[in-house]
Amino acid sequence: DVAAMRGAQQEVADENAEFDETKKIVENKEGDEDNADGKKKPSTAAKGDKKLTEEEEEASTHIHLDPPAPVWSQLTQSSPARTLHPRNEKKVLGSYALRASHTQRMSSPHALHIPARPLTLFALTVGLATFVASYAISIEEGWIYYPWYFLSSSINFSPASNVGAQGLSLALACLPFLAFVRYVQCAERIPENFTLAARLNKISLWSALISAVAGQGVASWQASANVQIHLVFAGVFFSFSLFIALIQVYLDYRCKITGWGKNLRQFNALAALCSLGALGLTGLIILIKYEVQNFPRSMVFPMAVEELIFVGAVLGVYATFITDFKGMDITLTVRKRGEDEDEVGIREASQSMNSV
Repeated sequence: DVAAMRGAQQEVADENAEFDETKKIVENKEGDEDNADGKKKPSTAAKGDKKLTEEEEEASTHIHLDPPAPVWSQLTQSSPARTLHPRNEKKVLGSYALRASHTQRMSSPHALHIPARPLTLFALTVGLATFVASYAISIEEGWIYYPWYFLSSSINFSPASNVGAQGLSLALACLPFLAFVRYVQCAERIPENFTLAARLNKISLWSALISAVAGQGVASWQASANVQIHLVFAGVFFSFSLFIALIQVYLDYRCKITGWGKNLRQFNALAALCSLGALGLTGLIILIKYEVQNFPRSMVFPMAVEELIFVGAVLGVYATFITDFKGMDITLTVRKRGEDEDEVGIREASQSMNSV
């Protein structure tokens, strides 16, 4: 039995040795074939390595930038809840830069970003400070006395007129920019089928520009210089300012804007409508019943108060934008006329990467 067991073990050992030897022969044969192929084409691998190296080198020296996605698509992806309708997308010029302030700022190193909320606060502060200073100077000099407390009287003579023209020019210059921010904000919320709201929104923007120019005319042409021109500019300023206030209330309703800013706009618009209506009614009574030189002086003070209420209400409408303009910027850039927006985006991205 022991001899038989040893014989079986030897047979197994012989079979294993034969298998190992066969395996070595096969491996050696495959190695020879590989070497032969390598001798026939020694430059193939080298060429491949060289070509790969050139491609890597080219990739390291040249940055291939795909055309960036339009800003419109970036904005809709970042805030899908608020999207522009195709009609508004074409009409709302500049809204892209303003909305981009919520997600990303433009990468151009030459872009100027002006926050909308501080600009609103600046315009209101300068306007109020100008009226306070001009009233203080005019009262001190004796140019304003009871019952002639009109705003026009406070900027009628120098140096109060100089202070008024300087301060009001700065404040009024900001109004078109604030109106533009409001225009873009409402345009993004107006439903596509509300064509009247879209038209009124655009009319409000142009009305703000006309109102600012008329206000500048009031400050530049004092009543002491030319009362007719002064009154014409004042009438235009009052009319368009009231129109803007009423449109904002309508836009709040159509855009479904909520918050205390909306409530304050409604209150200020109502105050402006009532005060200007009362002022016009009082003036109409004077023209019908009395002569301009002999009308009762008791009617002057109420007219002055009504004018002050109206101007305060108009300023109050713009003041309500402080809460609505949170996170909004006015971005100013310079580019060549006719330049494609995609080319601008590629160049700006390249400048940004180079700066990094």
